[in-house]
Amino acid sequence: LKTISSYVTRCVSVVSRVTGIDVEVVDVEMERIAGTGIYAETVGRSIAASGRIYRRVLETGESVFVADPAKNEICDGCSSQDDCPEKLTFGAPIKCEDVTLGVLGLVCFTEEDRAHVLANYEVYTYFVEQIAALIGSRLNERMRLIKARHFNEIMLQVLDMNDRGIVVFDNLGRPSHINTRARTE
Repeated sequence: LKTISSYVTRCVSVVSRVTGIDVEVVDVEMERIAGTGIYAETVGRSIAASGRIYRRVLETGESVFVADPAKNEICDGCSSQDDCPEKLTFGAPIKCEDVTLGVLGLVCFTEEDRAHVLANYEVYTYFVEQIAALIGSRLNERMRLIKARHFNEIMLQVLDMNDRGIVVFDNLGRPSHINTRARTE
């Protein structure tokens, strides 16, 4: 997720603006990658001591909706459970090739926001899950690009090892690679 952090930050900003609720993204190491509101100042910090709901999302690969984090058994043992400022938390998995690599979280800090989300539960959960899937798609795209570049580098090394001069042309007919032998002849 860190490799696409600017994209993730934009997505988080969009979700927050549309919903009016604070949003964050946490990776598998429980590090906050992006955040709005009070979370914006703590990007880059670990939430391992208090991230029980997100840890559950990472373990199961499924969304988790907790209407009252301070009273939910998922949060038992959390360092902030007795004075938890969160009134509602929803975490959706961010997946790349069916592997959960992070969580997109929606968090309410007021009873008013909590009531609004509860009244529109299906809309909020659907929207957050779709944005999480969108981030996952971007991650998949990034991984495919990295693999393609790596394969291209290997193929160019193979061409350079050939004892015949080889010139590779791009789709416009321009030379895109000339191996060592072709350069010396």
